[in-house]
Amino acid sequence: MALFATLAIAAGGEANAQEAPEAVDEGGLPTIIVTAQKRSENLQDVPISISTVSGDDLRDSQIPDSTAIARIIPNFNFAASGGANNFTIRGVGNNDFNFTAVSPISVYRDGVVIGANAAQRFALLDLDRVEVLRGPQGTLFGKNTTGGAVQYVSKLPGPDFEGYARLGYGRFGRFEGEMAATLPIAKDFSVRVAGIFRRSDGDRINMFNGERANKENVAAARAIFRYDPGDLDIRLTVGVARDRGDGNVTKSIGTINGANVLGYAYGPVTDLEHDDTNVNSRLFVDDFYVNFHASKRFGDFALTSISSYQDVWSDSPLDADGSPVVLNDIYLHINASKQYTQEVQLNYDASRLKAVAGLYYFHEKYDLRYRNPYAVKESHRNNDAYAAYAQATYSIADGLNLTGGIRYTDDKSRSRDEAHWIVPLPIPDLPLRRDHVSKGAIDWRVALDYEVKRDMMVYGSVARGFKAGGVQIGIVANDASRAPFGPEYLTAFEAGVKSSWFDRRLRANLGLFYYDYKDIQVQSIVNQNTGNYLLDTYIVLENAASASLKGLELELAAVPVKGLELNFNLGLNDGKYKKYLSGAIDPVMGGILEYSGNRLPNAPKVNFSSSIMYEVPLGAHSLALRADYSYKGLTYYNSAEQRIISNGNGYGLLDLRASFGPEDRSWTASIYGRNVTGKKYITYAGDLSAQGYFAYIYGPRPRWGGEISVRF
Repeated sequence: MALFATLAIAAGGEANAQEAPEAVDEGGLPTIIVTAQKRSENLQDVPISISTVSGDDLRDSQIPDSTAIARIIPNFNFAASGGANNFTIRGVGNNDFNFTAVSPISVYRDGVVIGANAAQRFALLDLDRVEVLRGPQGTLFGKNTTGGAVQYVSKLPGPDFEGYARLGYGRFGRFEGEMAATLPIAKDFSVRVAGIFRRSDGDRINMFNGERANKENVAAARAIFRYDPGDLDIRLTVGVARDRGDGNVTKSIGTINGANVLGYAYGPVTDLEHDDTNVNSRLFVDDFYVNFHASKRFGDFALTSISSYQDVWSDSPLDADGSPVVLNDIYLHINASKQYTQEVQLNYDASRLKAVAGLYYFHEKYDLRYRNPYAVKESHRNNDAYAAYAQATYSIADGLNLTGGIRYTDDKSRSRDEAHWIVPLPIPDLPLRRDHVSKGAIDWRVALDYEVKRDMMVYGSVARGFKAGGVQIGIVANDASRAPFGPEYLTAFEAGVKSSWFDRRLRANLGLFYYDYKDIQVQSIVNQNTGNYLLDTYIVLENAASASLKGLELELAAVPVKGLELNFNLGLNDGKYKKYLSGAIDPVMGGILEYSGNRLPNAPKVNFSSSIMYEVPLGAHSLALRADYSYKGLTYYNSAEQRIISNGNGYGLLDLRASFGPEDRSWTASIYGRNVTGKKYITYAGDLSAQGYFAYIYGPRPRWGGEISVRF
């Protein structure tokens, strides 16, 4: 079973990363082989911070989708509001709840970026592993990786017939199934097919209409065709996913004697069995993608081409006020994205010099249609990016390596945006506005690593990344919200040590970082306190702040005795604004509120996860017992550092799992429980006090179930 660990990489995770051989187990911890630098390497030998989790460990940890891995990765956090997916790594993320927002954390599927925010949350299907890369990854990943990158790597077809299937049932009528198989077609030609579905009745009842809420309804399928005679590797991937489940259901607290501005008095915010909303929040997503990968080796050289197309459609109606009155309701929220990327890489791999150079092109066409009780809105955006990059690692002396990389990106964005009120309101329409934003920027990285002794490596690096500028075209109601904003920049200093002890029965990896973060793109909810809630509050996205961040990740894995496996992952983060004057008005003093010195959103000071797994032999069978615990400390969800807009004092979650089956694992029967202590915890909070309420999104209620799986 692959274990959590820290991987240092100079760049990473293009499609070649799928070529990693299986983890090698020589009696201690497995030697995890990765190819994130486009060559096969021991995870312990690559000098940058990354955590990796195997597909098997994802299933054992009960991780259902691409966003839930944040529970087990240090200094990696996730928050969702209004359906928008916002990842944060080491305090660098996005507090914008618009689907049109572009995150500084890029999400990749088999080496191809997923540009559409709605498609970044998906069911985990037949994965080989997940890699979370920390720090600027612009050298080989390009723009919008200021904070890092997350890669989901699928299992590839091999030469032999094999596969698995599993079926499960649990609380709230949760019924799910998954299967995958490799089918040899001809010599050197095979296909791997995989599919998954998951449905549940929902864990709440909407008192307004008597229907169940928080329902799941997900299905996905993928086929990977591969021709691999040896020095040539050609792959065609076709995938489709469909989500017809519910979106996040808002629980609210009224700020006007327990009521909102329309006089609705909210019930207990911690009643997670019932809702009372006039709009059924839902998140419908259709995702279709095609990737074509071709690679050819010529001696020490390899030439690779990666082409991709993705078509994403989503609709996410939402009752943002969490009440049965018509206040902050979204009736229609359609986002459509068509994306095309092309990349060409040339790799060189010799004894002392290893290098890669490439060209990259990205195109996205984005369309938005939106309607609430007061207005209709339509927006369009075209984005084109061109890039050239190179990176090389040279062995200066035995055990001492120097890495340098550079990338130039030319980013262009064109947008159209307009909105019209459909009821008489004292607010002007937003007339048609056209914007064109263009910017060229350079990313670079320098790293030095040294093998102190066998099984111990130290490294240090300096890297600079940028996130492109643009224009906010999401949910805006004021012309000031549509002003263009510029790029943001981050310079990262990092040092670390990777080590193995006691014949590789203990792995200890430590990473330290300091960030200088400038021109941060911050979404501010401006409150002018005029007394008219329709005029009071509007949203701006601007380059309003600078910040410094420092912290560490410690990841430990051990197998002290046969059958016992222990993991512990700790993240510490001290991220604060150095300078930030907000657009909000102090309701008491009347001046502009200053957020300098405040902590960054979605960046807890402390987070950790741990797991213990013990396998007990029972004759020709075995019983595996597993416990996973994760903790997330106090987390603020806005820049004002308001305790009421936070997750309270933080929270811890405990999951349990027991599995029984034969030693060859040809079949396995399991039972599980998630959040077995019944913890009620907040995953996001929003300040809508101008409309008379604070909004909260809570995590799922406890659930349990069982499943059976077979391998063939």
